[in-house]
Amino acid sequence: MKRLICLFLILSFVMSVNIAFANETPVEKDYSYEKSLIDIISGNFSFSSDEVTRSDFVSLLMSLTGADYKGATGETLYSDVDASSELSGILLAAQQRKIISKGAKFYPNEPVTYAQAVKMAVVLAGYYELAEAKGGYPAGYLTQASAVNLLKNIRIPSNEAPITMTDTYILLYNTVNAEMMVQTSFGEETGYKVVENVTILSEYHNIYEYEGIVTADSRTSLYSTEKAVAEGRIEVDGEIFFTDIKDDILGYNITLYYREDDGEKTIVLAKPEDNGELLVVSKDFSRITGNTYEYLADEKERTARLSSEVNLIKNFSAYFPDSMTDFFSEPNGIYTFVDNNNDNVYDVVKAKIYTYVHVLAVDHLNGFIYDKNDSANLINLSGDCKYDIYVEYFDGIHSATLEEIETETLLACLQTPDKSYSEITVLGNISSGTVDSVDDEGITINGTRYLRNAYLNKYFNIEAGDMGTFFFGIDDTVVSFTENASGAKYGWVVGYTKTDGINESYKMKIFTQDDVMLVANIAEKLDVDGNRMTVENAHNTLSQITSKADEQRLIRFMVNKNGEISMIDTTESVTKLKDAFDRSNDLNTLKLFYHNVILQYKRSVNNFGRKNKMNVTTAIFAIPSGADAQSVDENYAILPLTHFIDDERTKPITAYDMNADNGVCGAVIRFEAASGVDPAYGSVYVVEKKLEAINTEQVPCYLLRLWKSDGKYYEYYTDENIARDAALIEPGDIIRINTNLRNEITAVSIDYDLSADTVKSGLVQYQADYQRGYAYSFDGSTIILLQGITDISDVNEIDNYDINNLFVTAAPKAVIVEMTKENGSVKSVSVKNVPTSSIKTVQNSADDADSVLVYHYNWTGNAAIIYREK
Repeated sequence: MKRLICLFLILSFVMSVNIAFANETPVEKDYSYEKSLIDIISGNFSFSSDEVTRSDFVSLLMSLTGADYKGATGETLYSDVDASSELSGILLAAQQRKIISKGAKFYPNEPVTYAQAVKMAVVLAGYYELAEAKGGYPAGYLTQASAVNLLKNIRIPSNEAPITMTDTYILLYNTVNAEMMVQTSFGEETGYKVVENVTILSEYHNIYEYEGIVTADSRTSLYSTEKAVAEGRIEVDGEIFFTDIKDDILGYNITLYYREDDGEKTIVLAKPEDNGELLVVSKDFSRITGNTYEYLADEKERTARLSSEVNLIKNFSAYFPDSMTDFFSEPNGIYTFVDNNNDNVYDVVKAKIYTYVHVLAVDHLNGFIYDKNDSANLINLSGDCKYDIYVEYFDGIHSATLEEIETETLLACLQTPDKSYSEITVLGNISSGTVDSVDDEGITINGTRYLRNAYLNKYFNIEAGDMGTFFFGIDDTVVSFTENASGAKYGWVVGYTKTDGINESYKMKIFTQDDVMLVANIAEKLDVDGNRMTVENAHNTLSQITSKADEQRLIRFMVNKNGEISMIDTTESVTKLKDAFDRSNDLNTLKLFYHNVILQYKRSVNNFGRKNKMNVTTAIFAIPSGADAQSVDENYAILPLTHFIDDERTKPITAYDMNADNGVCGAVIRFEAASGVDPAYGSVYVVEKKLEAINTEQVPCYLLRLWKSDGKYYEYYTDENIARDAALIEPGDIIRINTNLRNEITAVSIDYDLSADTVKSGLVQYQADYQRGYAYSFDGSTIILLQGITDISDVNEIDNYDINNLFVTAAPKAVIVEMTKENGSVKSVSVKNVPTSSIKTVQNSADDADSVLVYHYNWTGNAAIIYREK
């Protein structure tokens, strides 16, 4: 795993920094933090266009006061603004506060200029009188704005230039943070004064700013393993704040905004400030002398100074080692140095010391993860242990669930000393290859030398010539190994040649799952699809491979000790279910399951779909199409599993082999993109309860308790506008809804009517997309959902079922709807993470088989709705 994953997990809280390089166009300055604060207090204001218009700016500015000014004024303020429009009420309030002036027209759709925007911001902050006294519009307002820091981080190109979106948010951010000037006396001796610590944030929103060092979180403090705050809180320089921040920010200097109610302070926004940072992996540590830490970076010795009172954190807990050398030299560690007072001396060092687990099995129900090489490496997530699981995709780090951890994956694990919290990272850096040599510290694989990890040294005796799959750790060391005794690999045949003459030879050019372009001689005698033959007799078979359709050009092959290709398996198509999980003929026929299908999957290491399933052991070939496949080597690539992301479900693939135990494809070929399909719209819910209720306006309605396809329950009231549709909803129905901010359903589609047992088209602006059928378990692990009506008590019919109609998945989120057989009423609705216990097997299903409705969101099986009669 590249170091990026660790850096991301440690520093994901830190805002990005944009750098403009010489001779390049300057990068637009980042204003996401300022925008976040304004969004919080304005309710996520939506602009009408890409440019900031006069009407949008005034509307956003007035929303910062926390009042709702929308509504007709009853009079025409400007000839180009309808008195009955929402804007008219906003403009009247702005006039009354002298933010805008009266006039014949307002020009609402014209862009607002810097001078106009600054003038309005100055008045909102209470500085109207001072600005007028300094010369009025525009110079007086610009002078006053500069005096109270409203123009901080803003460079005005000209007074009449349209203000940019970026500067709009920065200006408003500065405005809501500025100390306000308020009127203190009235009449002839009108007076004004600046009130210390009173801002638009505090005056209108009960929001206050605070800066300090995060000294404790729910796991530990900087100073004691015992002194920690409760869950959902942090301590900043002695002050306790409620927060939902999940990032590890202990020891950082942060600026935060909080609301205070009944003495409890809740953070609404936070960001680190002035923190120097250094990231070092344990293998780069050299020595520590006094307070000087020495390490290797870019093959040079570097030093870092530590505070004499440096705080040490190890796996989220304060740590007080007997030896600093022992602390810094622990294996498998990532060390983050934090300078939180900007003096070039590091005040906090946070160590993440990983242990590795090569997954044998996962007990999702009890929370156990078993290591295949040593039972002592068991990860125990049972009881009150809290945990986070992360997976690296090529577009970043994403959260995962325990159910998404596959067998034969490598995990990097962190755990607090009291085992109350664990952080697990699923590592995806693997490579198949042959060991060239082994030395005291390293191992050379396919010509590249790597360092060996202690885990590898403990459990494996690796020797030159060993072939298999190698698993890499967080610091790119080789951690684990799965031996491939046969040495068989997948490869894409790029070319085949026969050289005539005295030195007659046969060569094949193959792009292999090792991500290399192999050119090798064919052995004099070789196995082709399980048949031993001479190369002359195999010539016709070999020459036909490159002339076949693209999906026929993947082979499985072996190379002997002389570097010659000695075994080739060509493809045989699988069309019937009985052949899909046949354990025989493992190395004499490469089974081709699906030709250029549109992928269905869930983005995780537990990918699944009606067409195929993959994990990190799957060889995923990216193959150029057409003429490029004949000649351009650099267009070939081996993709990680994580290359498949949510917006790429419409790209065709071809799937080979299928492991009978877990249904995982051995290899997948990915060609260029196919035409896209429109995603479904809306969220799927199953109705659990329907109660009569009265809304806040004392109007009769219904209260619906719903299960959503994310596995959670929600409650919504029905809006009076959907009263007719709401009356038709019954428990057990599957619906899709639109809701408003008042937790009311404003539109509904009844996709599945339980009482009528019918699937309906969407009634809003989308169509339902479901598969119907029955369900049964396979080998206790893989659930197969059959599309259409099939007699699953007939084993012969099951065996001859068309494989293209399968939906294969392992442990999806499922909801079990238990119905009373006599009248079809719903007895209960429950969510199951591992639904195999509720699925009938072929042998005992008969007429009691559970019926299944699988909803697809953009061709992803989000939810298996299993209806069971009781």
